[in-house]
Amino acid sequence: MLYCKLLYEKKIWEKDTVKEGKDSILQRKASGDLIPVIVRRTMEILEQEALLESMIRLHHIGEYFSDLAVYRPGFKLISFGRNTYLYSRPEHRKCAYFLVEGRLSVYARAENGEQMLVRCCDSFIFLGDMELLGYQEPSNMIRTDTRCLFVALDIPLLKGRLMEDNRFL
Repeated sequence: MLYCKLLYEKKIWEKDTVKEGKDSILQRKASGDLIPVIVRRTMEILEQEALLESMIRLHHIGEYFSDLAVYRPGFKLISFGRNTYLYSRPEHRKCAYFLVEGRLSVYARAENGEQMLVRCCDSFIFLGDMELLGYQEPSNMIRTDTRCLFVALDIPLLKGRLMEDNRFL
């Protein structure tokens, strides 16, 4: 119930959401009908500074930047649930991600509409270079195969600095 309320307050769901349930939210369609929408914890920002610091050290993330202390305020720890598509929502596109735990798959869409598996990743990888350059539409589809943990960089906060950092580029 609390998570449903958070979804509503963060405007992930439309304002015309009318009723909350244990496992679903009733949402009004354009036709006026109410439909249940299943709620899953797909993206969660973790407020665990010690774990964030540990992941930054463990994966040597500081080595990608000329001065980690300058960028550190824009880092956050984010968890995505299983079978979640990254960059599928506008709030996902505001970050670039270092995968530090979990497994994901990258898909491309062929001209005929079929999805093709491009790559499976279960180790440290950087995602979000296209979003950092300003592309709003994802070039590939990225799906989490397991629950994944990411160190995320806040693009709006850090973009100017990142584009001038020769070590990062």
